Amino acid sequence: MRQAQRYVEQARTTEHMRVITVLMHGPSESGKTALAASIGINADYPYVRLVSPRSLAGMSELGKVQYIKDAFDDAYKSPLSLVIVDDIERIIGMCPVHL
Repeated sequence: MRQAQRYVEQARTTEHMRVITVLMHGPSESGKTALAASIGINADYPYVRLVSPRSLAGMSELGKVQYIKDAFDDAYKSPLSLVIVDDIERIIGMCPVHL
């Protein structure tokens, strides 16, 4: 949590680095999404958006692409924003390869 708070503060105070990307990884059901949401709430950023398979349910592939594009376009309009992309494997339809 402290590391995440440092990223939030770095984005708030740094003029030169406009985009910071953080990849959170760990076992399924370990609380990564809850942690990211907590960071977003505590950051007090004007724009926070969660993109998840649930938010894309029922959309065509083109609709999904447009939804994700819009989320990032809107984020770029805000001086401080956080876009949480949850369960990207399901969003892109990745299937694990077992060798």
